[in-house]
Amino acid sequence: HGQSDRSEVTERGMNLNRFAADLHELIEYLKLDQVYAVGWSMGTSTLLAYAREFKCQYIKKMCFIDMTPKLLNDPEWKLGQSCTFDIVQNLQFMAAIAVSWEFAAKLFIPNVFAKDYDQESDEFKWVAQQALDNTPHCMMNMWIAMAIEDFRDVLPTIKIPVLLTYSGDGLLYGPSHGEYMKEHLGGESRLVIFPGCGHGLFLEDPEKFNRELKDFLKG
Repeated sequence: HGQSDRSEVTERGMNLNRFAADLHELIEYLKLDQVYAVGWSMGTSTLLAYAREFKCQYIKKMCFIDMTPKLLNDPEWKLGQSCTFDIVQNLQFMAAIAVSWEFAAKLFIPNVFAKDYDQESDEFKWVAQQALDNTPHCMMNMWIAMAIEDFRDVLPTIKIPVLLTYSGDGLLYGPSHGEYMKEHLGGESRLVIFPGCGHGLFLEDPEKFNRELKDFLKG
């Protein structure tokens, strides 16, 4: 969120394969094994890229938070973002990012929360500020990296246990997205829906999220 060191190295190669490689290199550098990996939104996309590139090496369990394996909807795929967000809308949003990241962020941040969430709350304002701290061209690169991917073929290759946490009243994703993931994952998975919550379900109901995650990791 804009607080990483900036250099030619850190701002080059912004795609999900590189993010997955970063995670793999970090795990090996720290000499970790049997890792529990939790990914929210594009973090889930990064874990799916990790599974594709490294076959879940070193990972014992994963938790996916409110994400689809394919962001863009098309005539044959209706479980992308908001079930309607297509290539044209994607280009329009990218144009908004290119003109003004502040403007694009203000369009997007309400989608992080459940419908009718209080936009005057301290939590909403904090999330909005976190978004504004990002670097605009990095956000553009990362959005493109996420939008062009299709991880549907990766799901059956994931044999480790996965906790699927999905919003019950979200504007981006919902129970149907979680059900698709559960049906197509190759190993044991558990789907938990968060009623009254949106994309940021771990912020909106942290007690339930923490409880479900702890139970999954202990199981």
